[in-house]
Amino acid sequence: MAKTVVGLDVGSRSVRAVEVSNPRSARPSVGRFAEFPLSGSVTSAGDVTDQAGLASALKQLWRNGKFSSKNVMLGIGGVRVFARDVELPQMSPQQLKQSLQYHVQDLLPMPASDAVMDFVPLRDGTGPAGPVVTGLLVAAPKSSVMALVNSARLAGLNPIGVDLVAFAVARVQSRAVAAHGSVAFVDIGAGTTSVAIASEGVPVFIRMVPLGGDDVTRALMRRLDLSESAAETAKRATGFRQVPAGATPEQTTTGETINQVAGELLTSIRTTVQYYTSNNLGAPITSIVLSGGGARLDGLALGLREYTRLDVAFVDPSSTFDQNGPVRNSRPQDWEPMTVALGLALGGSK
Repeated sequence: MAKTVVGLDVGSRSVRAVEVSNPRSARPSVGRFAEFPLSGSVTSAGDVTDQAGLASALKQLWRNGKFSSKNVMLGIGGVRVFARDVELPQMSPQQLKQSLQYHVQDLLPMPASDAVMDFVPLRDGTGPAGPVVTGLLVAAPKSSVMALVNSARLAGLNPIGVDLVAFAVARVQSRAVAAHGSVAFVDIGAGTTSVAIASEGVPVFIRMVPLGGDDVTRALMRRLDLSESAAETAKRATGFRQVPAGATPEQTTTGETINQVAGELLTSIRTTVQYYTSNNLGAPITSIVLSGGGARLDGLALGLREYTRLDVAFVDPSSTFDQNGPVRNSRPQDWEPMTVALGLALGGSK
């Protein structure tokens, strides 16, 4: 495996890349980070819809970032990604690879022949028919994965793998979490929220929630007939909190709209946490770690704490990496946009 890997995070509004040297070491070295904006037509709901447009953006990203490597680790995490815990008959890795699609076809929301799949074994057990293995099944439409891979290749890059965004987030954030037991890593993006529950740092449960920060913005645009920039401004100024007495009609509508949509998201996160807890009574969730641009909405972290009755926090993983080159003097808040790309680069060390 290459000693230097670039994690590539393709979002709805921008593409971000982080270069990591010696990702297998206890303290990988982060040297370069760059971000480049995307037009609204390049991606949709987590899928690449304009491969040439993305390739052009990636070429500019590489020129701006001056990355020394073209080996890239890609991430998928849109609403069409499927992740579930499943139980399969125990078999060798080779047998599992050859027969996986036949065992899980009835579980998938798409034909197995149209999916790219992976199974992460977690624990062995015994079922009614004999030995079994329980693990995480991850599947994504083959067309979505290939559109991402082809875009990178069009840009002259060398894709070395594709990983789940939720895994990437947990991989980075767990380095900065001292708590033992099960921790829920919640990444709130523009259109999708991923919940990765890890036990002792190892992801054991994944759910994708089809809601994010943009859903609040779009709701404000519809209700108040605002432009996107005006809706973003109103969202950030108002936050997630009780509408104060004496608010104007416009302020009341803004606050109620944010509370409704953000409340739906928090309810989905709470439901996910409750489902995991009810099925894993011996491994209670001790805390929630938040990340992603959508998580920075004022009052949202406090609201999630009230919804779940769990400790909710943001963490700073920067102290667990060596920092070189342009990122040497970066501040903790500068690492928030790096999270997904950084985790992808670490995953490229497998």
